[in-house]
This record gives sequence, C-alpha cells and structure tokens, in this order.
Amino acid sequence: MKNIHIRKHNISLLALTILVSTSLSVQGQITADNTDHQDISSNTIQQTKISTKIKQTNKVKQTNKIKHENISIDVLDEVKGLNNSNSERILVSNLNEALVLNQMGAAVGRFVMFPSAIPIRKSVSPTTPPKHICKYRVNLMIGDVYTGNLLGETVFIIKGIGNSEFQAEMAAIRRINSRNYKIKKLILNSQKKVIEYFDSEGPTLLQHIKVLINKKEYKSAMIEARVIPKTCIQWYNEASKLISQLPTEKVNKIEITQEDINKYYNIDDEERFEKLIEKFR
Repeated sequence: MKNIHIRKHNISLLALTILVSTSLSVQGQITADNTDHQDISSNTIQQTKISTKIKQTNKVKQTNKIKHENISIDVLDEVKGLNNSNSERILVSNLNEALVLNQMGAAVGRFVMFPSAIPIRKSVSPTTPPKHICKYRVNLMIGDVYTGNLLGETVFIIKGIGNSEFQAEMAAIRRINSRNYKIKKLILNSQKKVIEYFDSEGPTLLQHIKVLINKKEYKSAMIEARVIPKTCIQWYNEASKLISQLPTEKVNKIEITQEDINKYYNIDDEERFEKLIEKFR
C-alpha cells in the first residue's frame, strides 16, 4: 500500500510538471483534490496580471527613452585655473562620465557644462619630507550656448596633498567623481530647466517657424524646429507637423549640419563664443 501511495504521489508530481511547462507563467499550488478548473482560472488571472505588468514596464522604459532623447550636455574641455593638463583631463573625463550615467552625454551639444577651478590656497607643510597642499574652489555651470541662458551651477571646495604641487592638484581634482550627488543634481535640474524653457517658449517658437516658412526661409525654419527636444512632445510634434507640410522638392535639397546650426545661432563667431565662456565661468 505504501508503494502504491508513492506511485500516485509521483504521478501527481508529473502532472504538475507538465502543467507548469505548458503555461506562460504559473504561480500557485495544485492539490490532488480534483480542483483543476479553479487552478486553471487562477493561473489565467495571474498570467494576465504578469502580461499587464510587462506592458507597463515596457511603456515606462519607452517613456524614459523619449524623455532623454535630444537633450544632452557637452563638457568644455578647457578648465580655467588648472596648471596640470592631467588634472584637466581627469576632471573633464569624470564630468563626461557623470553625464553619461545620467543619460545626458553628448559629443557636440547646445547645452554645455563649463568647469573652472580657482586656487584658494597653496602651501608646503613644514614636515619631513615636505608635502604640498592645494585647495580649490571648483565651479560647474551649465548653459545654453544658443540663447546664453544659465541653466544651473554648483560649487565644490576641494583639497589635495602630494609630494609636488601637481600631485596635490591631481589629488584634489580626483575628489570630484562621476557619481557625486551634487553633480547629478546639477545635471537633472538643468534638464528640468531645458524642458521648462521650451514649454514656456513653445508658442513663440512655433510662431517664428511659421513666419520663416511664409518667407520661404525653409532651412532656417527646419533648424528652429530641429532644436526643439522630443521631450517637449507637444511643441516637437507641432513643429514637425509644420515642417512636414513644406514642399518636398525644396526640403529634399536642404542639408543641415552642426556647422549650419552653429552659424545660425552665431556660435561660429569665435569672439561671441569666448564671451559666453567667460560668462559661464
């Protein structure tokens, strides 16, 4: 009798395994009291919940992708105030990594982070061997180089110690790492400012695009539409709709490069760009 009981138990386990392997996702417990219909109903509800959850997750991922697309920040690779090129390279590299971690990295961008380091104190300790001590005030500012608007800024006070002044400087700069909370906050707040800017200026931008189209200045109209981030869905879609109504034979002949955009916003003017750099430092 004991062997028969074990055999029945094994058959039940086999049936359970088959049922689990043929379902999409089964959670629950199957008993041996002929409640198969209740189990199937429960599994169907569970599968529906899982399917809905997957769709919601995919939707969130898709929204996040749209949210970050076309809003990116470049880092000016010249750091005012640093004497050591290695220190400059480390700081710029860490800042670029921070932007990538927050999905805002860019090779060339409208929005630029301007780093500067102001020496506060440099000294040599009276110890043997002597140690060099460097203290800096590091400013990080993010600006819109097309409009000249400041989007955000933050400040660090850092100190480094080394066998030479260069080593002390590098030790201080290494304290600003890519996962620093203040840098993350600066980047996200600047992104928010970008969205707020386009949301407030959207109607004016659209009206300007319409004026350019009426003047048959199609390339300028396309540039104005192109710089509206996809994050600002309403204005991006409306601008895209206006551009889609342009004569196809005209539009197909127009090529827009980053150089064209820079020229349109006078960024190719070296003197103006230098003034912007000084403004954001």
